[in-house]
Amino acid sequence: MTRTIPVPARIPAMRKPEFAAVLLIGRFQPFHNGHAALLAAALARAECVLVVLGSAHQARSVKNPFSWEERAAQITLSLSPEDATRVHFLPLRDYYDDTRWTAALRQGVASTLARHGVIASRVALLGFEKDASGYYLALFPEWTRLALERQGAFDATIVRQHYFAAATPEAGSTAVAAQVPAAVARWLAAFPAADFLHLRREQAALAANKAESVPVVSVLALCTLADRMLLTRRHEAPGEDLWALPEADPMPRETLYQAAFRALQTASGLALANLVPVGETRFDHPARSQRGQRIAQVHHFHLAGLPDFPVMPPETRIFPRAALPALETELFEDHFHILARCLDIPE
Repeated sequence: MTRTIPVPARIPAMRKPEFAAVLLIGRFQPFHNGHAALLAAALARAECVLVVLGSAHQARSVKNPFSWEERAAQITLSLSPEDATRVHFLPLRDYYDDTRWTAALRQGVASTLARHGVIASRVALLGFEKDASGYYLALFPEWTRLALERQGAFDATIVRQHYFAAATPEAGSTAVAAQVPAAVARWLAAFPAADFLHLRREQAALAANKAESVPVVSVLALCTLADRMLLTRRHEAPGEDLWALPEADPMPRETLYQAAFRALQTASGLALANLVPVGETRFDHPARSQRGQRIAQVHHFHLAGLPDFPVMPPETRIFPRAALPALETELFEDHFHILARCLDIPE
């Protein structure tokens, strides 16, 4: 049975830490003062802290603008040299599947703790349930659960909005300086201008096309031939310049299959006679798209009757199946996971 232990806002120094390790799970996009309070509480209760950096290995987006390495750097810079030696990092993908995500987390925690010689039986999980995203805290009954009261009105979404609403990284850093540790503010000020401006355009595009309050169905088309697959480059925000499966929103009096063929035909010029349906798969995780709750219906086609893919438009390219792992940070939204699942490629 899971034990929940309240943690006071300020914890007196302890001669002997109660736990060998405390786990702190989050996206930390960016690492703000609320996160810093959680980390300080964890350090006060354990010999070391394992920070699990969620949403790792993704292309930059307004929701996840910083890579896991960049978030680890933000956290490390905000710590004293002594405390920094006691903090370890574990990057974790979004699998959009609780069973696979919890299994990957358990495996990653076990291997990371073993690598650092930490006794796995003395592990606790620290967090607070600020909204529905905190449900994961109850998924791990094997770890002692530590509850912490909220430390101020800090919200990473608002920090990102204010940061990317500014004209430059320096101005954005100034706008959020009161919300983040001083070292993180300096890090944000030095963020590459090209990436900052790209994300600024992405945020403006999302704000101009505010997501509907009800789920929306979009159709994706996957076309393969032998060990190759067809992808197209997006030329508008969100996801500008990222690779993606051809996508379309169904039009009135159009079936999802027809919408899928229309998306593929627009991207490639392929004729219906050369496309053999392989199957359909639905991806409906509510967090799969930053455009709102979009249910993706994926239609898989196999190219037939042709010896090879014909010449494609410049924005469309044929990739070998084996190239998928290297494309992970260049793919739009959850398209890496869609391709891995549909093509049975290990993630």
